[in-house]
Amino acid sequence: MKVLKVFFYLFLFSSIGICDVIYTSVGKIAKNSSDIIEGRVVNVEQKWDGNHKFIFTYTTIKIKNIKKGAIKSKEIIVKEIGGKLDGFTTYADCQPNYSINEDVMVFLQRNGDFYQTYGLNQGKFNIINNNGKKMLKRDIDINKLTILEKNVSRETIKSSFDYNDFIKNINLSK
Repeated sequence: MKVLKVFFYLFLFSSIGICDVIYTSVGKIAKNSSDIIEGRVVNVEQKWDGNHKFIFTYTTIKIKNIKKGAIKSKEIIVKEIGGKLDGFTTYADCQPNYSINEDVMVFLQRNGDFYQTYGLNQGKFNIINNNGKKMLKRDIDINKLTILEKNVSRETIKSSFDYNDFIKNINLSK
């Protein structure tokens, strides 16, 4: 019975195009997100919803720096649909994946008691050190993006950014 339920929901999600992601420029993601933070992922856990139909992943991020917004707490919880639990796996290609101890910059949207990554996986950046240079890298499959903006092609979409240039080039108005 569980297999049929999962199959049904996966079929439903794929048939309605839940992960047809429209490319959004970093500037638009920055402008439209409620908050932008830098932090370290300290916990990732999966839980069933109240009806035991959907798995959600809850990611706790310890905030190091607030780039936009007015978050008062030292930690936030990001809630995304999908995960692995009780032998079941549900996911969507467009959902961001978080791992414990990774340093991230995340564009957020408040959703009740939780946050969601704004722009799906386009709004989550890993902060990495590349030969002594601080960089931001996002895990997106450019071939799965729908591009509607003029003057944008798959060749012009970047997944890796110099940290300082990135911060200078987006408007981080609080």
